[in-house]
Amino acid sequence: CVVLDCPPAPGVRQIAAILNADVQVVPVTPDRFGTQGVASTIKLHAEQILPRNPNLRLHVVVNKLKANSATNKAIAQALQEKLPGVVCPEILYDREDVKRALNQGMPYWELCKDGQSDVWYALYNRLAEGLTDAEDDAEEVEEPENVEELL
Repeated sequence: CVVLDCPPAPGVRQIAAILNADVQVVPVTPDRFGTQGVASTIKLHAEQILPRNPNLRLHVVVNKLKANSATNKAIAQALQEKLPGVVCPEILYDREDVKRALNQGMPYWELCKDGQSDVWYALYNRLAEGLTDAEDDAEEVEEPENVEELL
């Protein structure tokens, strides 16, 4: 499995990666600015990407929801209601423990054993569902003993 973290604006480099991907994940912060590109991303996916990559799965992930913000919660709920099957049911909250896990090079669910860790793990499983390990599917290739063998 290869993960490419592309900038949000669709350009040639991003489109090339998406055309060859199995899963496209679009993280969205539940605020006015964070949701601006969702409609155009979904339109691009439906009109230009799917005809060329019909097996691509698109997932929108609500990320960095502020637990004390009624507006954030309302936006997240509206996204889930308007885009069922596209917006993941798992919502990721804005938490300092996420930064700590990242700094330690660990998955969040291994570092923080609370209710939110189950949500993160469930989302991970949802996104990885159906993907196979590339090493299992790859043909065995012998490495050349010297560079001349490559030419």
